[in-house]
Amino acid sequence: LRPTSLHYLALPLKIGWKRGRHVVESGGATHYLLGLRGEKGTLEKIDFKKIFKPLQKGWLVEDGFKKLYLDATFGYRYRVNRQLSLGVSANYSIGGILKKNYVPPLLNGYVLREADRFFVSANAVYFIK
Repeated sequence: LRPTSLHYLALPLKIGWKRGRHVVESGGATHYLLGLRGEKGTLEKIDFKKIFKPLQKGWLVEDGFKKLYLDATFGYRYRVNRQLSLGVSANYSIGGILKKNYVPPLLNGYVLREADRFFVSANAVYFIK
């Protein structure tokens, strides 16, 4: 089994400070794992390398992944007008998304890895009212 995408429900909580058109905010979010998509396949040895050959795609078991994790965030936004603001956010996943000391069953050297715990994202916020 090889995971390709994780689906989360996130509950963010932020506080902010506003001065003119500038907004600085900080906070965090709780993420709940809803499901995991991926591929079922085999590992083949080709020229001293292990290559994964996918056979079937679908929903996978969530073994090895935390069902719940937290992250911290810090961001800046510029208010274009009363309703629209554009900005950037820095996020850090506290403790990561993988379970500690999890040993996958018979994966022939294939291990679960996660992306960087720190990432930066661009965002847009539009207030309806």
